[in-house]
Amino acid sequence: MFKTGSSQQSILLLGLFTTWVLSPFVGLLFTYRLSKSWTEKMSTRLYWTVILLTAASLVFYSGMVRIPQTRPAFIFLFIPFVSWLVIVATLRIAKRHPRKDNK
Repeated sequence: MFKTGSSQQSILLLGLFTTWVLSPFVGLLFTYRLSKSWTEKMSTRLYWTVILLTAASLVFYSGMVRIPQTRPAFIFLFIPFVSWLVIVATLRIAKRHPRKDNK
């Protein structure tokens, strides 16, 4: 991200991009903390979600996959958005499943 935005003069804009790109990982950390009361099956799904989102982010951010006719900054806006959609979907699915007993 910093390489792509190296010509950017605005420190504020770079800070906003950094916050946006890191936000899904912070969201996954909070979701992980919530998962302590989830069933083992749901926790396992969350762990796989974390692995897959991290791997996909690394692939897209590295430039290995490019979307034709888009500016480089598009990836740094789009991937966190999709990541948040996946995180929210994971939370909604987990909410429907019973929690494990805390006896």
